[in-house]
Amino acid sequence: MKYNIKRLTLAVMLSALGIIIPLIMPKIVIGPASYTLGSHVPIFIAMFIGWDIALLVGLSGGIGFFLSLGPIVSARAFSHILWAVSFSFIFTKMKDKNFSLLKRTPFNLVLAFFHALLECIVVALFFLGNLNDWSFILYTIILPVGIGGFIHSLVDFEISFFLYKRLESQLMQLAL
Repeated sequence: MKYNIKRLTLAVMLSALGIIIPLIMPKIVIGPASYTLGSHVPIFIAMFIGWDIALLVGLSGGIGFFLSLGPIVSARAFSHILWAVSFSFIFTKMKDKNFSLLKRTPFNLVLAFFHALLECIVVALFFLGNLNDWSFILYTIILPVGIGGFIHSLVDFEISFFLYKRLESQLMQLAL
């Protein structure tokens, strides 16, 4: 019983951050792309802990972005559920979680690629009528959402990993 309550408490705390961050943190919005300071931190930390927490935090982040920036950005946030749950299984199976920057960079690059790819697909679904115009695709989807999202993901992953490593013993006491 204690196990479930502690894990639920951790999931709810990260979910609350997933809702609050889109509402109060500074953001830059360029068309369908948005860059919110620290927006991926709760879902990355949840991903490091377990797939179930990543799922809940992904849902709450989508709700937070729906409240603050509307349907396109919210749909992008809901796409985080797919990569967060998938990569959570990979991360939790790793034997050595104390990897250096050199060892975790390939993991971060692959994660950021899939993160940006899923967001581009979601945004493209909103603009199906304009997908025959290459300049529109480049300037509306690939550059701001794809490349910008890729860089944003890389940075937020490193911030999240730093915080996770500093709080790991406390977080794992709650998650156990």
